[in-house]
Amino acid sequence: KLEVDRRAYDMRHVLNMEWPCLSFDVLNDTDGLGRVKYPLSCMIVSGTQAEDPSQGQILVKKISHLCRTRHDRGDDDSSSEEDEEEEEEED
Repeated sequence: KLEVDRRAYDMRHVLNMEWPCLSFDVLNDTDGLGRVKYPLSCMIVSGTQAEDPSQGQILVKKISHLCRTRHDRGDDDSSSEEDEEEEEEED
């Protein structure tokens, strides 16, 4: 089983669809390139693979209010490493 290392991502969100999406693509929008100010938004298009082929869908979704998640739930270990370094310096 694969396990996610949350420290590798500044922003990580999980999307759930009714059927598996084998691929997706991010669409160009008018918000510009190189966005760095949170919350972010994006448009994606994907195709689902339903059990019955007639139930498959092409989805176009706008995902908004995407916030930085790196420091959620203690995902960033840098603060604990800094604390350990400070303790060593004091000794």
